[in-house]
Amino acid sequence: MMEQRRIFSASDLAQFEYCPLAWWYEEVSELAQADEEELTQRLKELEDEYESSAPALPEYQVIERLIERANLFAQGREQRRAERQANQADKSAVVTPVPRIFMVIVAGLVVLTLVLLGLGLLLWLQ
Repeated sequence: MMEQRRIFSASDLAQFEYCPLAWWYEEVSELAQADEEELTQRLKELEDEYESSAPALPEYQVIERLIERANLFAQGREQRRAERQANQADKSAVVTPVPRIFMVIVAGLVVLTLVLLGLGLLLWLQ
């Protein structure tokens, strides 16, 4: 069986360099897999336990970042859904006809090509 190797991004390395503990919480801790309700509950617990010094705790900061990421992810999903719906609406709309000028240019190029082929054939036969 092939071993799966984790590939770390430059952002992961920068976060680890900045604060290994915060990086560990995000990557390994059960908090990273918790839903927003559980995270909010843990924030309240930390605030109750540490009061005004709670926001300085690495765990508190990580939980705030996780909640922010979850919100951004939800916003992104909503935007993608709206874009898909808009694209489907566009596809179902009537296709506008090709402008006449484009058709005239294409027809002119076809005629010019046929004339040049005819001239080339006449010159080749002589």
